[in-house]
Amino acid sequence: MGDFLNILTGDYEEIDEKYYYQIREPKEHKFSKIKNVLESIGINNVIECNSIQNNNENYYYFIYQLSDLRFLELSSFLISEFIELLKNNKNLNVVFFNEHESETEENYILLTQSILKQQLNPNQFYFINNNSNLGYYKIKNNGVNVHSLRFLPSYYSKHIFKTDIDIIKDKEFLFLCHNKRIKPHRYGILLEMKKLNILNNTDWSFLLNDDLNRDYYQFFKKLYSENEITSLLPYIEYFNKLGIKKSKYEYVQLNNNLENDFIYTKTFESAYVNIVTETYFEGNRIHITEKSFKPFNFYQLPIFLTTCGHVKKLKEIYGFDMFEDLIDHTYDNESDDKKRFSLVVREIEKLNASNIKDFYNKNIDRLIQNKKIIYDISNDNYDIEYFKKLKGNG
Repeated sequence: MGDFLNILTGDYEEIDEKYYYQIREPKEHKFSKIKNVLESIGINNVIECNSIQNNNENYYYFIYQLSDLRFLELSSFLISEFIELLKNNKNLNVVFFNEHESETEENYILLTQSILKQQLNPNQFYFINNNSNLGYYKIKNNGVNVHSLRFLPSYYSKHIFKTDIDIIKDKEFLFLCHNKRIKPHRYGILLEMKKLNILNNTDWSFLLNDDLNRDYYQFFKKLYSENEITSLLPYIEYFNKLGIKKSKYEYVQLNNNLENDFIYTKTFESAYVNIVTETYFEGNRIHITEKSFKPFNFYQLPIFLTTCGHVKKLKEIYGFDMFEDLIDHTYDNESDDKKRFSLVVREIEKLNASNIKDFYNKNIDRLIQNKKIIYDISNDNYDIEYFKKLKGNG
């Protein structure tokens, strides 16, 4: 067997275009897109195959980057010809692949159930995406094969986090809190910080508040009671009147171009603590994006507003120092979203009253060590080694 990955091409899916992020490309373009993504991860020697030609080699058919997996509720998501092909060729496999997003446990269960209903072998299916909790889904539900990608941190470490940054010991702000696409947990933390008068000591952004007429009782129902939402209405009005709010150095222009916040380092140099408002806050998926690596790359102390277990995974996988002698990250163990949100707010309030500057300047060596881990991540071969095993499983 050669050192290559056989990608079976063809249009074998009974899936409407509405399930895709974009209109489905012609099938002749599908291989080139998958090939490019795999190469960006470091998977080279990818071969396009129109049929199964060697029973001693594995073949993989990719269902790539779907917007959701509701189609799994259909009686079949594969055409009958391909189902027979799967049943007759145990070396043929189907890969649900998304290098940027993370899929839920619900979708994992739906996929496994759909496969079993069609009397297919779960061992011929792979669920590969950016959810670091996939191993838990596999153990709990005994379903299809899983792999939690580490593509995003590796990619950003190679291409984005190369920028040098100075360690500034006397900073302008205590906190930094960047928020682009508005979600309840992101909006909620800004409301709480406004209420506690902490925003004055924070370099913060609030960029895509695009619905001023939203039903806030519905919007915040998973974080607050109705009475709590009512009490927050004056603060909500403040943000609505404010409109778009960029952080301080997002206003700075160099060569007449607005610098991107994760490249323009001064915005990170100017705050001690980075309040990371990750993509997801509810549910049990762990979606680690470049947001979670910014405090470590830019010599900041971290606190995370995200799903339960996120901090634990960052420590287990990468070994980051979370400065637990200052920051109480036990909020990370709380599965109840409302309680976890309240614990994060309480920790921010505590930090606001602490001598952060003194702690920061006494622990520069630890900040530098976290930065070294970012450098190491750029050479992470975890995903490459996984796909090498797939090549060899004939």
